[in-house]
Order: sequence, then structure tokens, then C-alpha cells
Amino acid sequence: MILDEKKNLLVLGCSFTVSEHKTFGEFISEKYNMNLHNLGIEGGSNFYIQKKLIQFFAKNKNTSLFDDTFVIIGWSHPQRRLYWNNNKKDWFNDTNHINMKETDRFKEPFIHKTWTYKDRQNFATNFLDSSFAENSHYMEHIISTQSFMELNKIPYIMFNSLWDMFSKGGMYQTHMAIDIDENESNPPNFGQPTINRVVWENLVNENKFFEKVFVDMIGDDKSLWYSEDDSHPNEKAHKLWSDKLVKFIGDAYV
Repeated sequence: MILDEKKNLLVLGCSFTVSEHKTFGEFISEKYNMNLHNLGIEGGSNFYIQKKLIQFFAKNKNTSLFDDTFVIIGWSHPQRRLYWNNNKKDWFNDTNHINMKETDRFKEPFIHKTWTYKDRQNFATNFLDSSFAENSHYMEHIISTQSFMELNKIPYIMFNSLWDMFSKGGMYQTHMAIDIDENESNPPNFGQPTINRVVWENLVNENKFFEKVFVDMIGDDKSLWYSEDDSHPNEKAHKLWSDKLVKFIGDAYV
């Protein structure tokens, strides 16, 4: 098992990777006697996940961490975005607050100058409100990240915490997100595959991508919920998820 061969485990993701209780990263690192580096953050975006991954290995280029780490990435929802906050001098993860009328995230003193709801809506209408574009960004995060890992011979797996390109229902009704085209048609016109589907099928390494979705495993089973009103994973859910990931890792790295 490759996890026996590595001393460090790096975990990146959103609130599905962090908790006040034991997480899947802790279960796996303890089982294989690894040092855990959990860079997950509540509300983390895919932009943030990728950025923290690059920074981690850049900072540790000349240390044993570069060659002695296994990486697990739990991708978040592609609708989340990342901005640089000139006031806080730090990155700001936006969990779609840009479309919320009542929020302090775009008001002074959190940012330099208040960004009104009307102006935010105009910006979103002009540049953001596109499922096709969100899906495209999401796949570019996956492909560029897997390319970095494979180029540097860093072992890894990925999975989706909240959502995936093959989701049905919800905002995508009866069709898959991957089949939304640039005209927001779903299914696309003329029966041709969308460029997003072409990119996924030709460039994503599915051998390292666990097809199950963390939130789907939890579902409506409240015994796996953090609390009666909070469907985030509890310790039991994290243990079940860690077992599934270990099985997948064993199969992926024979």
C-alpha cells in the first residue's frame, strides 16, 4: 500500500475536510502513521484549494515533504470563487455571497469600499452567471492540478465533496452539468458533445478520481450528520469516507 510508503498526508478541501471532530484525514493518517497537513477551510473554493496546493509544495521544494507526501483533494462547488481583498491583504473565498442581498462580505469595513447589491448583480449578470463557464473552470482546476502532481511524481487522489459534473437534479434538473453548452442549453443542440465533456473524457485521469461524492454518501441519513440541523459529515461519516478512500487508493496504486 502506497500510504505505508509515505510519511506525510496533505489534505485540501472545504468544510467537508475539516471538523471539530475526527476527519477522514485524521483516520487515514493515524492508520498509516503519517503526519497530517490539513489545509482545508470552511467555504473553500476550488481556486483556493489549487492555490494552497501549489504554495505548499513551493514552500517545501527542498524538504522531504516534497518527495514524501501523499495528497488527497476534495473539490468544492465550482460556483464558489476567490478574490484578493486589498483591505485584508488576503484571499477571500466567496460562497456565492455575491448574489446575496443581505451580506457583510462586500461591505465596509470588510472591504475598502462597499460593493452594492445592484452593482454586484450587474457584474454577475455580465461575467459570472454561466454554468458552462463554472464547469469549464472546474475542469481546468482538475487538469492543471493533476498535471502538476504527475509532472512532479507526487501521488494523489481526488474526489468531489459537494457536487460533480455528472450530477442530475437540483439546479441542473434532469440533465448532467457536463452537458451544458456555452448557450446554457442542456442537452446541447445538434446532439454534439459539449467542449466540457470532450475535455473531461480526453484529459481527466479518472484512475485517480474517486467517482463517489462525499455529500451523496451522507444524503438524508441523519446518523451521519454533524447535528440535527447540520448535514455536514460527523465523525462516523468521516470514518466511513476514510474507508472508501483507502480502498480506492489501494486499487489506484497497485
